[in-house]
Amino acid sequence: MAFSAKVQDVFSIPGKGTALWLTEVRGEPVEGEGLKTEIGEAVVLATGEPGIRDRSCLTGSKIPPYGAILTDLPMPDAGDLYDTTVQSTEQSS
Repeated sequence: MAFSAKVQDVFSIPGKGTALWLTEVRGEPVEGEGLKTEIGEAVVLATGEPGIRDRSCLTGSKIPPYGAILTDLPMPDAGDLYDTTVQSTEQSS
């Protein structure tokens, strides 16, 4: 399954890259995978631990899957990705 997610926050990790905090995640991001974004293509450098999470909130309602990835996107341009969708460059079969 191809990976896609909505960007909820973007921040720089000096000396490492640009982190994207994601919600509404579909699929699993993979290190080395290419991403399409509204500011150009990027590479997933690392995924957050323990990966994509799916849980219920205090009310018992399901929360859409969420997590974080580290990318090679340039800051401050990556800040423009707030509330946009990113997706893998590979097409699903």
